[in-house]
Amino acid sequence: DAACAGKVCESWQDKRFRMGTFDLDRTVGEDDSSSLCATGVGNGCFTLDFSGLRGGDYYEVAASVRGAACLEVKWMAPVRSRAGKFDRELNFAHVPIEGTDAAAWRRARTFVRVPDGAVGASFVLGVHQAEGEKTHFDNLVFRKVLDFGTIGQ
Repeated sequence: DAACAGKVCESWQDKRFRMGTFDLDRTVGEDDSSSLCATGVGNGCFTLDFSGLRGGDYYEVAASVRGAACLEVKWMAPVRSRAGKFDRELNFAHVPIEGTDAAAWRRARTFVRVPDGAVGASFVLGVHQAEGEKTHFDNLVFRKVLDFGTIGQ
């Protein structure tokens, strides 16, 4: 989606669990031939960070998912670490995934309100996988809703 185009997508893995891989798969996509792919990651995630948010604003958050996953938006306070990363979470919002067939593409979508005090967010695409298990993510959306009254129209 244009709202996520050009965003840097990072990955993280908990080293206490089995290490897998995070890649761009150029052979599988929902409507095209590419998607983000996590393979065999014991505990980890892709993250897309957004800054310059204002409390009270609303955002649409969505993705297409094939495989087992947990999607969240983590709101960040203006405190930054020496490395320039947000280092204190205010709270988070769960992004529900429709359907139960993990072998099929499923849609995850919600609308969230930026909490007071938040200046940034991380769109977290989390996985807890068995060895060799794959999860694909496509059609990522993090888009400001200009008129909250138009949601669903």
